[in-house]
Amino acid sequence: MKSLLLFISFLYFANGYAQKAPSFGKIEKSDLEAKECAYEKTAEAECIYDYGEVNYFVNLNSFTNETIVWKRIKIYSEKGLDAANIKIPFYARGNRVSIIKISGITYNIAENGEVIKTEMEKTAIYRQKYSENYDEMVFSLPKVKVGSVIEFRYTVIKQNSLQLDGWVFQQKIPVRHTVFDVGIPRTLGFKYVYATRLPISEKNEDGIQGVRRIVFTGRNLPGIKREPFMSSVSDYYQRVEFQLSGVNGVAYESATWKGFANLLLQDEDFGLQIKKNIFKNTELATTLKTVTNPYDKVRAIYKFVQANIKWNGSYEYWCKNGTKGALDKHEGNSADMNLLLVNLLRDAGIEAYPILVSSRNNGRISASFPFNDQFESVCAYVVLGNGNLVMDASAKHTPFFLSPWDIQFTNAFLVDDNKQQLFTVQDIAHKYKMVSIIQSEITADGYVKGGAKSYASDYAKVGRLTVLEKGKDEFKKKYYTEPHSEFTFDSLHIKNEDKDSMALESSVEFKSELQKSGEYIFYNLNFLSGFDKNPFLAEERISTIEFGYNQSVMLTGNINFPETFVPEEMPKNIKMMIPDSSIILQRICQVDGNNISYRITLQINRPLYFADEYPDFKAFYTAMFEALNEQIVFKKKAKP
Repeated sequence: MKSLLLFISFLYFANGYAQKAPSFGKIEKSDLEAKECAYEKTAEAECIYDYGEVNYFVNLNSFTNETIVWKRIKIYSEKGLDAANIKIPFYARGNRVSIIKISGITYNIAENGEVIKTEMEKTAIYRQKYSENYDEMVFSLPKVKVGSVIEFRYTVIKQNSLQLDGWVFQQKIPVRHTVFDVGIPRTLGFKYVYATRLPISEKNEDGIQGVRRIVFTGRNLPGIKREPFMSSVSDYYQRVEFQLSGVNGVAYESATWKGFANLLLQDEDFGLQIKKNIFKNTELATTLKTVTNPYDKVRAIYKFVQANIKWNGSYEYWCKNGTKGALDKHEGNSADMNLLLVNLLRDAGIEAYPILVSSRNNGRISASFPFNDQFESVCAYVVLGNGNLVMDASAKHTPFFLSPWDIQFTNAFLVDDNKQQLFTVQDIAHKYKMVSIIQSEITADGYVKGGAKSYASDYAKVGRLTVLEKGKDEFKKKYYTEPHSEFTFDSLHIKNEDKDSMALESSVEFKSELQKSGEYIFYNLNFLSGFDKNPFLAEERISTIEFGYNQSVMLTGNINFPETFVPEEMPKNIKMMIPDSSIILQRICQVDGNNISYRITLQINRPLYFADEYPDFKAFYTAMFEALNEQIVFKKKAKP
C-alpha cells in the first residue's frame, strides 16, 4: 500500500514514557515447567506475553513512527513447534519502513533443573520477497523443543508516515496477556474501532510533552483456528484499528469515504490511469464499430484485456506498470488489468467504475472507516440495463458475467467523485451447479464397471478449471481418485474449457470390486456427488459458514445387475430439509427388472450460515450424510 505523506510543523519531542512490562531475557521457571495451558488444555502452544508499544518522534521537517513488538511463547506439543518459525511482513516499496533490532532467545530446562538460555544468532535472520510491494523478515529460534519457552522482539520504523497500525489481541494460539501501549501526540487526531467479543480493557493516560497514551490490555484469550468454509481467521480475532482523522485540528481528507475516494482518483497510480488515452490505439477501436449490444461490448473488452495481459500473480489496488505499460509489456498486477478494463469500457461508452475489494481470505472490509490497508485489490463495476456486473480481469477462469467467487457476499467500495459508496457484491443469478450422469453394470463376480459424465456450470466450472490448469492428472486426482480410492478411473476426457456459455464436461470410465459379506454385496449411491466427507463434525463453531454461492447438485444413474442377484434392501425415497427450508435433499430410487434407476438432488439456497445457526445446520448435515451413504444391498440368489 502507498503511504500518504504529510509534512507537518511540530515542535520536537521525544517520548520518555513507557509502561512497565516483564523483562526481556528473564522468565519465570514455572512457565518452563508448565505442561498445559491453564485456560485451554488442548493448546499446542501459548503466547504468554504479547506486547506492543507505539511512539512518534517528530521535528520541524520529518517524523518517525516507532513500534516495539515483543512476544513470549510456550511450546506444549510437537504441533506447536511451528510457533518458533517467525515471518514479519512489511511494506517495502519506497524504503520508508524497516524492521530493526531483531533478537530472540530460547529457554530450556536441563536434567539438573538449570535454566539454559540460547540466544539467536544474527546470521539466522534474513530478508526475502513476500509480494509485489511487501518483503518479510524471517528467522527461527534455536534449539526449540516441546517444553521450550521462546521470546523475540523487534522494532518497526516508519519514516514520514502518520499511519498507526492496529493491534490484534488474539492469535491462533491462546494469549495469556496482551498489552498495546500507544503514545499519540495531541496534534494528531485518531479514531479507533474495536472488533471484540471478549473483555479488552482500555486506559487513557496523560504522557509527557503533549502525548496522550492509550493502553489496551487483554487476558486469557482463547486461540482461534481455521474452520471449514471460514473466511479469513483474522475476521474473528479480537483487535483494535486506528484511522487518522485530523492534524493540528484540521480534518484529514482520507478520514472520510468521500475524501478517500478523491485522493485515489487524483493519484497517478490509480485514478489518473483510468483517464489515459488508450482505446483508439487498440484493435478494439475497429472490432467494436459493428458491435451495438452493450453486453457484447463488455464481453469483447474483458476478453481483450485477458488475452493481452498476463497477470503477474499480485493483487494490488495501485498500478505497477500502469494501464498503458501493462498493455505494452503484456503483463501486470490486478490493478493494471482492472483499471485498464475500466478505462477501455468507458471509452467504449459503457458506464464503469473501479471498486476496491478484499477477498474472504484477506478479511472483511470495515464500514466504520476507510482503513486503506484493509483493501486487497481493485475490480471493475459495470452498469448495464439488464443487470450490473463485477469483473476481475486477473481471474483467468472467471467469465465476465460471473462475479469473482472470492469476493462474493463481501463489501466493496465504489470509487467515484459523486457515487462513492460501500455495497455488497452478490451474484445470486449464478450458482455452483453440478450434474452427473452415471451408468453402472454389476458383474456376476461382484465387480462394478461403467462410465460417468459430469457437467460443471458457473462457479463449479471455475473451480474445476482452476484445478485443470495444473494438469489432467491433478484433475483426475482431485475429483475422482482421492474421493473414491477404491475405484480405478480411465479414459478421462474434458470438453468446453474455453466456452463460457457451456458447462465443462468431463467423462471417465471406472471399475471397482464391490464390498462383500458372505452372499451379500453393497453398492453406495453416493458416488461422484462431491459430498463424500462431512466437513461439519465439530460440536461448536465460532465463524460464519461461507460457501460464497448457492448450490445445485444433481446425480442421476442407472445400475444394471445380473440375474444372479436380487436387491434385498434399497435406500428409501426421501425429501429432507433444514428448518428454514434453505437446504433440500431429495432421492428417488426404483427397480425395474434388472435395472435400478435413481436421482439425487441437493439444493442449498443460502450462501452463508451464521454461527448461532450451527446446531441446526450440523444436525441436518449429519442426517444428510447418513442418508446419502445408505447402500443398496444385493443378495445372491440361491441356486435352484
